[in-house]
Amino acid sequence: MTVLPSFTIRRPGHHMLDMNELVRQHTLSQQMAAFLQLAVLYRQNILIAGGTSSGKTTLLNSLAGTIAHSQRIVTIEDTFEISLPHPNWIAMETVMEGRGEQKLDMRALVSHALHLRPDRILIGEVRSTEALDLLQAMNSGHDGSLATIHANSPYDAISRLETLILMAGYDIPVSIIRGQMSRAINLIVHMQRTPEGKRQISAISEVGEMEHGQIILNDVFMLTREPESQKAAFYPANYIPRFIQRAIDKGMKIPDTLFTSAAYAE
Repeated sequence: MTVLPSFTIRRPGHHMLDMNELVRQHTLSQQMAAFLQLAVLYRQNILIAGGTSSGKTTLLNSLAGTIAHSQRIVTIEDTFEISLPHPNWIAMETVMEGRGEQKLDMRALVSHALHLRPDRILIGEVRSTEALDLLQAMNSGHDGSLATIHANSPYDAISRLETLILMAGYDIPVSIIRGQMSRAINLIVHMQRTPEGKRQISAISEVGEMEHGQIILNDVFMLTREPESQKAAFYPANYIPRFIQRAIDKGMKIPDTLFTSAAYAE
């Protein structure tokens, strides 16, 4: 039996999709795009979850593109995939040496990033103990952060983040970790790749308070299929997130259709 070598080349595209293009591709609805742009504007910490090649980094790029150009953005990645038009953008990448050992790993870069006076911290993918440092940054005034993580659902994203934090080796009670996560992360956006090959947002959930030791997630938008026609559609879950309610209380006008109208996803 002859074993043939194989290799993979993963090359990010030069043309970064904006939110309008994602709407045209049915990655999300116009209402969901408007909501996520408000979340970025109001400096919500957003965790984008999903499987491999589900479009997490593409969505991260699109959301980051809506950040004001006057803000300083620091991106941290294992391999450069994020590309931004911002003039005050600092890109950081892990450094390898020797036999694949990392001289500067993600955790070290997160620590360095905090000394650069960032307005926003973006992490290409949370996959190890840097999860603890990111959580500490979110809880210490660095709001408006964006990151991606591999997970099969919003609840799985919470569970995986908890596991990565425990891998740091510190004797931190799980209740303390969950309490910090509930205060640090505001929204979880879950993405999926459909059997037809479409990359779509399947859920946008707000991270709520702790109840009986568990973090409660409140769905804001969902991707569902109609029982009769089986057509996929993005539906609002009749829930208004806390940051939207605070903005309304301060006089911000919210379109009546933002949380009431559904849009077909096909």
